Amino acid sequence: MSQSCVALFGTSADPPTGDRGHRGIVRWLTETPLDELGGIPDEVWVLPVYRHAFVEKRDMAPFEDRMAMARLAFGDLPRVRVSDVERSVAEGAGGEVGAVDVVEHLIAHNPGVRFAWVMGADTHQDFRSGRWKGGSRLAELVPLVVVARPNEGSGHRVEGLGPVSSSMARQGRDGVVPDPVRTYMQLRDLYGRRD
Repeated sequence: MSQSCVALFGTSADPPTGDRGHRGIVRWLTETPLDELGGIPDEVWVLPVYRHAFVEKRDMAPFEDRMAMARLAFGDLPRVRVSDVERSVAEGAGGEVGAVDVVEHLIAHNPGVRFAWVMGADTHQDFRSGRWKGGSRLAELVPLVVVARPNEGSGHRVEGLGPVSSSMARQGRDGVVPDPVRTYMQLRDLYGRRD
């Protein structure tokens, strides 16, 4: 019996971007054979960050709002699950956790599943510079899949990605987030109302 393969996509989801950003990457993961996994992942699990490890990135919308936006952004894609596992791991540990803690938890609770960790090239820079808790251990546990930004960086090239970011979405730029996410942001007045 072969193991199932799951690609783990960690994101702040503050907010999740659309087809030219986060959603495009997640959809690409559901359609693309990855050498790191030996084929197309059976599933993609989107893991919104519970509490960001980097102090400069902790001023995020509440976790429940980011989970809701992630479900709106990715919930209709086939074989995609949005999981609050990082919150469970953090609450169980009573403190800060990193991707390595989440991956160790997932491996322990999902025998027979092979995981890979997906990150953008910018995040990979932080990883390579040693900013990630247990980074070398994470690389021992799972293969890392790096997605390049359009026209820069190294990693997998994903067709259709554009120069979009969550910070652009928070500034109210059009076309950055999926419409249901934009509606949610406005209803909850998460980043200041933009009409």
